[in-house]
Amino acid sequence: MNAHCPSCGRFVGPYERCPYCGASLAGRLSLRVLKLSALVLTLAGFALLWFVAVRSSIPTLSPHEIERTMNLAYVRVEGLVTKGPSYDPETAYLSFRLEDDGGQVQVIAYASETRALLEAGSLPGLGDWVAAVGTLRIREGTPTLILDAPHRLAITRPEPHPRAVAEIGPQDAFRRVTVRGQVRGNRQPYAGLTLLRLRDATGEIEVAIPDDVTALTGPLEMPSIGQAVQVTGTVTLYRDRPQISLTDATEIASLKEPVPIAQPIPIAGLGNRVGRWVEVRGQVRRLSPFSAGLKVTLEDSTGQATLFLWQSVYEALTDLGAWQEGATVVARGEVNRYRGEVEVVPELADDVRVVAPPEAQPPLSPGDLSIALLGRTVEVEGVLGERRSFSQGVTFRLQGGGGTVVLLLWQEVYQALPDPKALRPGVRVRVRGKLDRYRGELELIPRQSHDVQIISEP
Repeated sequence: MNAHCPSCGRFVGPYERCPYCGASLAGRLSLRVLKLSALVLTLAGFALLWFVAVRSSIPTLSPHEIERTMNLAYVRVEGLVTKGPSYDPETAYLSFRLEDDGGQVQVIAYASETRALLEAGSLPGLGDWVAAVGTLRIREGTPTLILDAPHRLAITRPEPHPRAVAEIGPQDAFRRVTVRGQVRGNRQPYAGLTLLRLRDATGEIEVAIPDDVTALTGPLEMPSIGQAVQVTGTVTLYRDRPQISLTDATEIASLKEPVPIAQPIPIAGLGNRVGRWVEVRGQVRRLSPFSAGLKVTLEDSTGQATLFLWQSVYEALTDLGAWQEGATVVARGEVNRYRGEVEVVPELADDVRVVAPPEAQPPLSPGDLSIALLGRTVEVEGVLGERRSFSQGVTFRLQGGGGTVVLLLWQEVYQALPDPKALRPGVRVRVRGKLDRYRGELELIPRQSHDVQIISEP
């Protein structure tokens, strides 16, 4: 296009009429038209891009398909949650790992996206199948997906399968299960993780409760030891041993009904169950205290076995006075074999209880005692005679029925009496204790202060 006026020959630029001579410059394209045309084309281009973008599908990848050339790509990644979620309440930073057979990707969400997930209740857990949309960052190590579309996070949580503890093995890794059992203990191997020991009649397993789970899904009132509970979670492996990882604080619930933790068997069947938990029922035939606890000889119609109570279990018993020869006891514990002898070893005081007292029998008199009763626990009534003190306790001559026996009260038993000075010559007493012999004389040795009762004063 000529930029000079055809009439006067002067430079007129973009004008449509010569500013010098007023001549009309016909045939020139208007600058306004050019501007409008450019604007129309730009808007049309944006519209076309938007049209294509909203109708284009986001590429879907598995973790093993991610390559280094995909840095900053906007993709959808699908996989199994095998770690996490990890959560920082202060920064609202959330992360978890997706994995398939040949690869893995770390998914992270920042504050605004995390808050959106919390409000929607859309939180992934171990064993869930998750599809996440975001921007890939490919660096050294595990690829990272920055979650920037929380509304597009799709979570598929499998239905749990009811299982007995013994049925859970390494082959169940990342499967969801439901178990019922009794809480046997708890510990914190490190800050941020609590482990519950759970037992049913088939075995024992640990339940892992990360602090991140309770921070995301709500507070958890830790069940007490001995409480029956139902737990739903995902099987994970720690050093190739299965455990159950809690994924939601609401999926552990206390039960009103007790859960059996051992199988009842007769005493004769203990020999082939070494290392397993059992429940036995029998009558107490002998009580044998020793430095580390108490050995109880139990008997049923099939045989005898030793019930081994460690000192910590024995001291925690709430019915010590009921533990007498002839009482009927129900006990649960692990079967051990020590020097050829089969033992049942309870873990907690709640694992043993006296269910029936011994049959009432009239007390013996000192004259009824003989060496045939050595080692037995007997109940004797008589009159106190001569008193002697020594460094470890007190002795009395207990008389009656034409005979005499030495009553030996160890210092801790004597001092635990309600009124030790009330024991004096001439007082009639009833004593329950073990019959022993020392330097040719029979001795009656009560185990506890309540085994000594004053019947009458002189």
